[in-house]
Amino acid sequence: MTLQSDCCREIVSVLLERGSNHYTIPESTLVAAINNGFHSGFLSLFLDRGVKFDVTESVLVAAVESAWGREHLSLFINRDVKFDVTEPVLVAATGRNYGILGLLLEEGINLDVTQSMLVAAVKNSWGSEVLSLLLEKGINFDVTEPVLVAAMGRGCETLDLLLERGINFDITETVLVAAAKSISGCEIFSMLLERGITIEITELVLEAVVTNTQGEIVKLFLAHGVKFDVTKCVLAAAAQNRGWPEILAVFLNKDPSLGMALYVESRRLS
Repeated sequence: MTLQSDCCREIVSVLLERGSNHYTIPESTLVAAINNGFHSGFLSLFLDRGVKFDVTESVLVAAVESAWGREHLSLFINRDVKFDVTEPVLVAATGRNYGILGLLLEEGINLDVTQSMLVAAVKNSWGSEVLSLLLEKGINFDVTEPVLVAAMGRGCETLDLLLERGINFDITETVLVAAAKSISGCEIFSMLLERGITIEITELVLEAVVTNTQGEIVKLFLAHGVKFDVTKCVLAAAAQNRGWPEILAVFLNKDPSLGMALYVESRRLS
């Protein structure tokens, strides 16, 4: 027997039982039911029949992660069902969609915006909408290194919003490495340089650049006068890239004296 049929069997028994107002649905049963497609209409029916259940953290996480997350939350709010919005709930809500966060803010529910919540938000395509919503409501938050690293995976949208709104953040080596590994790496570096953001291209950053691109970011650095050193480790990383010949040409154009080092490295790997 499947979990879904087990839940339905117990729920049907509750609804048919006389005196259902004396019955409390266990947390595990309610979580399993919601995870298996239990929509808000059933929960509303429970409330109408006097069936009791507690909206615990686990229940609320399951509710906001479900396809009917906004409907579940609206029901709890409209029927004055007590619940606490904890960090796991916010992480689940922002990871699902920003509409649930909007509902919480509309209802004036106090939110503690944490790093984990912001990371969950910016990993998704609606990350900039979440941040915009928080800023519009006057809610302050810190843009930490993990938040920026997560944002790099989604391209320029979140970064562009932060720069437009004048939000302070630090571009660390770890953030730049994440940018270099992003499919939108060239666009990210281009945005930073065009906005006049000072970036330090360390050996580790340059290794990430030459490992994941075919020379376009290095050309961008040269065009903007960004300084960097081509070390043996950078050459070794570049040599693992299919675009090695193009990267080699870019490096030689930057510094013809690298010719011997490039030749030695290419012979070593051949």
